[in-house]
Amino acid sequence: MINTLLNLVFTVDRVLCGIPATEREFGALCRGCAEGFVAEEPPFCERCGYTAPSIEGLCGRCRTGETRFDFGRSALVLDDALRLAIHHFKYNDRVSLARSLARTLRACFEREPFTAEIVVPVPLHPKRERERGYNQARLLTAGLGLPVHPNLVR
Repeated sequence: MINTLLNLVFTVDRVLCGIPATEREFGALCRGCAEGFVAEEPPFCERCGYTAPSIEGLCGRCRTGETRFDFGRSALVLDDALRLAIHHFKYNDRVSLARSLARTLRACFEREPFTAEIVVPVPLHPKRERERGYNQARLLTAGLGLPVHPNLVR
């Protein structure tokens, strides 16, 4: 828990480029690193949101019934840089990444033609949340500008 609190207050070297944070540009990701993330581009599957050529608006997985949900979107392509940032956020107590990653998610909301009324972060198992000291999904949702309902899913 001490590491979590310190990461909220003090930013150390940035996780991707390794450049120390400055007072002018606070955050665990510098603007250049965050701009290096690759956004998902149309055409999107109307159901799962993956970038894929589609027939009748659906990708092959959704046409064959592999997806078990009605609607989803990915903000970014999960490349090596994004995978590393998420890994640091989830497993290395770099909660200072929450603000930068939430900004990226917000940009997805602004770019996409869908709307949302609420955000429901997926809960961690209580034991895992005690071990980690935080729920990364809840931290990400705090910066989206939508009402957050963290207790709708168990």
